[in-house]
Amino acid sequence: MKYIKQIAALLLTSLFLCSMSVTAYANEIPDESRKGTITVEMAYDGKPITGGTLTLYRVGRVQEDDGNYRFVKTSDMKDFSGDYNNIGSAKLAEDVAAFVSEHGISAYAAAENTEGKTVFTNMELGLYLLVQTEASDGYKPLQPFLISVPMKEDGHYVYEVNAAGKFEPHPDNPDNPDNPDNPDNPDNPSNPDNPTDSQKPSEPLLPQTGQLNWPIPLLAALGLGLFAAGWLLYFRRKKNSDEK
Repeated sequence: MKYIKQIAALLLTSLFLCSMSVTAYANEIPDESRKGTITVEMAYDGKPITGGTLTLYRVGRVQEDDGNYRFVKTSDMKDFSGDYNNIGSAKLAEDVAAFVSEHGISAYAAAENTEGKTVFTNMELGLYLLVQTEASDGYKPLQPFLISVPMKEDGHYVYEVNAAGKFEPHPDNPDNPDNPDNPDNPDNPSNPDNPTDSQKPSEPLLPQTGQLNWPIPLLAALGLGLFAAGWLLYFRRKKNSDEK
């Protein structure tokens, strides 16, 4: 009987402690009088990225529902067809960004990125859409995402929220490469089928034995002259012999 009482006392103590922890957890509520801070780190491969503009849109407000707190749409977002059950969804952030752009929702705050880190202070509690409205040089625009103020971490509300954007380098457009310089037009080569006069081969010649062409007519005339002189001397000698 003694052991039964001790066990029952231990059980009651355990239940009491558990109820206290649950009550403490359930009783923590957002302090709506506080303001929050959003810090966005901008880096790629461990190096800070500067340039560009970040813009915040307040798309949700805090609402109490039977002791629980959640984000509901602001009046500007009342016609948005989606819900905020999963604010970490990239698809939800994309849909919210499209709605904001199509309906011209006014920005809540905007800041230029000058040091690789952008800080937004004095933020009302709510759900925010972060959009990079001007990209950093050399990088693709940051994908939109949702940030809540406050953010719940380990069962507690945090009012100083840190976020890190994911960046990708912007490659050169392969479809439109830079036009290379036009090379100088090369000189038109001479037409081998139509050589110039100086390149035309001379008419084929008779075989030669090392002498020039111009003595041939002279030698022919000299030969005829010697032949005629020989015949003349021959007839004179014959005539003289006949007269004797």
